[in-house]
Amino acid sequence: MFSLDAHAFKEDAVACYKTAIKEPLTFYGNRGDIFILYDGSKWKVVSGAQYEYIPFRYRDVIICPIIEKLMIGDKTLSVLQLDK
Repeated sequence: MFSLDAHAFKEDAVACYKTAIKEPLTFYGNRGDIFILYDGSKWKVVSGAQYEYIPFRYRDVIICPIIEKLMIGDKTLSVLQLDK
């Protein structure tokens, strides 16, 4: 699992928060997949394994916009925010 070293960031806090994937209903986590979170932000997967199907019960995620990481269970994907 991806871990964060809070001491590595002195002035810039790593702001991660829990949310959920709103769209699409079926999220695979493949590179290039675009998804929308319930906070309305739009994201694109920039690195991930092929066919990382995320069942509906695992749609709760932790997003870390500053470091561009999405955590789903024990999986961590690199993402890019599209609507900054």
